[in-house]
Amino acid sequence: MENRASQSVIMEMVSYFGIQEDEPESHREKYPAQLHQKGNHWFISFQEEQGPSLLKISENEITVIRRGQVTMRQPFRTGVLTSGTYINPTGKMFMETHTHEIICEKDTQGEFLGVMWRYDLRLNGQEVGQNRVTCYIRRIEGLEE
Repeated sequence: MENRASQSVIMEMVSYFGIQEDEPESHREKYPAQLHQKGNHWFISFQEEQGPSLLKISENEITVIRRGQVTMRQPFRTGVLTSGTYINPTGKMFMETHTHEIICEKDTQGEFLGVMWRYDLRLNGQEVGQNRVTCYIRRIEGLEE
């Protein structure tokens, strides 16, 4: 695999959160972002309201890293229970995720188009619910760095 220069993209992130028995909630955001490929990994860096964020993506693992008002580092691996921490201004929570599925979408030339992952979430030992996150990217032509 090759390393590629950073590309300016628009990332659309759609999250579905199934909290306990409640109806699933959805949240949709669009972010200007930078996409970079290094070896078998893609990196998407973007700015959320609470600070800078990074998605590190491979075929079978995603790591979400957040810094700023919210600090988080959580890996997601298909079929594996993983742990991390979530720290916000109100305190620190211990996170566990059991990832059921990760799907990376690429075009016929192998260019990254998006990713979806589906997982169960537990915070401080309490089952929270089932979640699904989908990130699509749209390249911005002529703005490569």
